[in-house]
Amino acid sequence: MLQLLARLLLLLAAVVVVEGHLMIGQSVAWLTMITDRAPTHGLQDSIETTFSGKNPCEICYLLQTERSRHREHSSIPEAATMAKMIPLRVPAASLLFPPARFPHTPPFSTSVKSQWQGDIPHPPPWVV
Repeated sequence: MLQLLARLLLLLAAVVVVEGHLMIGQSVAWLTMITDRAPTHGLQDSIETTFSGKNPCEICYLLQTERSRHREHSSIPEAATMAKMIPLRVPAASLLFPPARFPHTPPFSTSVKSQWQGDIPHPPPWVV
């Protein structure tokens, strides 16, 4: 039970670090704008006006002020959201416990000639 709680807190912290709460809020704002505008403007026009950025809703304004407030109070330059998510693609086990180098693995050596380093074979001659 304690381990489950720790994992949930870790997941919540990771979501906050990569600004996942703002991404979720922006998605909710877009869906709300599309559903509110679809009955009057039609689906295609509501999608176009939503993503044009010319008519933002109240949620969009709140998210924008939250982003700007977060950037003003930060002492570290802001990284792009995708750059924050790159470390999440690496398995946690390899970060904590990197793969060991086994003693039976021979080190790379350039003194031993490989069968692939010889002359390049030529094609057979053409028959006339």
